[in-house]
Amino acid sequence: ALIISPEFLLPVSYLTIPPRVWIGISYLAFISTIGAYTFYLEGVKRLNASRAAIFQALVPLFGVLFSALFLQEEFDVFIYPFALVLVILGIILVNRKISQDNEK
Repeated sequence: ALIISPEFLLPVSYLTIPPRVWIGISYLAFISTIGAYTFYLEGVKRLNASRAAIFQALVPLFGVLFSALFLQEEFDVFIYPFALVLVILGIILVNRKISQDNEK
């Protein structure tokens, strides 16, 4: 995303970018990404891969909620709750199917 953003199309010397920006980019690139994948892989290890993939559907939901809470992004009161219900309904249906298959 950083490479294709319009700011990077302009000729810029990388030496003019403040160290604080480099620290922020490094944090996003390494610490948060490594942390997220570590938790995800630990979840796959403890659950099976199909069950962990079900909860991957919650990633966009939490992205929208956290962006509304922390970044004051616009939250559409009519569309997002409907999408939330659809995601949760999908997770419930898939989990019910998995539990019925395990009982057989």
